[in-house]
Amino acid sequence: MTIHYDSLSNPTFDILFGMPKELGVGAGYRYGNSNLVTNYYFRFLNEITNKNSKIVRAYFRITPSDWYNLQFKNLYFFEGQYWRLNKVENYNPTDEGVYLCEFLLAQFIQPATITNKTVGSGTGGGESEETYGDIYPSGSNPIKPGIRTVSVGTSESTGNGVFVGTGIVQSPTNTNNSGFGLKDVVFGTETNGSVAIVCEDFEVSKPDTLYVGNYEMYPNFLSGGEVKTITTSYSATKDDYLFLLNPATGGMVLTLPDPTGLSGKYFAVKKITAAHSVTIETTGTAKIDGADTHSISTNWAAHEIVTDGIDYFLMGEK
Repeated sequence: MTIHYDSLSNPTFDILFGMPKELGVGAGYRYGNSNLVTNYYFRFLNEITNKNSKIVRAYFRITPSDWYNLQFKNLYFFEGQYWRLNKVENYNPTDEGVYLCEFLLAQFIQPATITNKTVGSGTGGGESEETYGDIYPSGSNPIKPGIRTVSVGTSESTGNGVFVGTGIVQSPTNTNNSGFGLKDVVFGTETNGSVAIVCEDFEVSKPDTLYVGNYEMYPNFLSGGEVKTITTSYSATKDDYLFLLNPATGGMVLTLPDPTGLSGKYFAVKKITAAHSVTIETTGTAKIDGADTHSISTNWAAHEIVTDGIDYFLMGEK
């Protein structure tokens, strides 16, 4: 984000209290240390932290007239030195008396040096880049198209999105596509909202789809999918993952989805009651280890089933 300073091309003021570790700009942009601390708090912080700092707390009589004319920028001379009032505690204008006051020793503090430096590759992180205790920020999140083969807002051709890689082509009508670690990847027409990661020599063909390593992925592949307790016959979907089978009132059938396009999809099945049996069947011509059905009758039996996109295979039983 860069909305905290007044100009992207020539910033003169930053509303932050210090410098961030990193800015969302690319190499070549400039960033300054003119922020709230260097403009408004630098002198005060030095007055209370440097080796010559002194703080005096004492009781003083303050009249209503004194209070009316009081300014914290004024200097007060006592004990042979000039002091600046920092705090008055519990003042009551209707009560005559003395009040606890805190003073800071007035010192000459050199104003903060305001500088603008170029951010980007190699700028931040070294001792020479330290300014008043803050490391000068780097700019390794480029936002200008073309910096280090990164394009934000457009691909190497047209359309919009975020892309990292080479040889990336997107349809000019597409929106909200993204790609990372790509080489020679095409985002076809009407594939809005799709993301490709570490793909090579590949074409994105579906909208709102995630592709990893040239393979179509589903959310359930990444998160495990839904866990469902089944008490009657049920037709599974690609978004399911674990079935807890409880055929307490009679035998039941679990129907697996058509495996077409689901290569690598994983289902886990566990029978959680001793009563009755469960039959697992497929849709269409798909087989389970070459058979049309698979039966589970043992209590607490667990089975793992994976598809290659054509048939289903038992990968483990216990």
